[in-house]
Amino acid sequence: MYYNKKYYVFIFLLIEIQLNACQVEDITAPNWICNEQNQYKNYITSIGIAEKLDLEMRIVKKLAIAYARVELAHILKAKVSSNIFNETNSHNNNYEKKFISTIHVSVKEKVKNYKILETWESPRNLYVLVGINKIKS
Repeated sequence: MYYNKKYYVFIFLLIEIQLNACQVEDITAPNWICNEQNQYKNYITSIGIAEKLDLEMRIVKKLAIAYARVELAHILKAKVSSNIFNETNSHNNNYEKKFISTIHVSVKEKVKNYKILETWESPRNLYVLVGINKIKS
């Protein structure tokens, strides 16, 4: 049997694409969903995901955008406070060590001037990539 070299190159490229593909919900998704947002280097980005359920698509989109904006707010300005408690007890040569950590995150920033960069719909969810231009913000 004779196979053309172009055929082998095509098969190799097809396998390479499948191995590097972004998989979400057992289907191939756009690369930006797997945090490969190279084309948006000038943006601070976040992804919002909303489950479609039985809602109208405009409501699902608003939810996904709201989730992405909350994540952007966390990235832009988050106040983090933490308490760490460390305790060591011994009794009859047995040592017990306790480590308790409490972290509280609060956001007091409204995300303005955001741009919807990408959207993608899977069978169950709507994915929205939202960004703020680093230069303008």
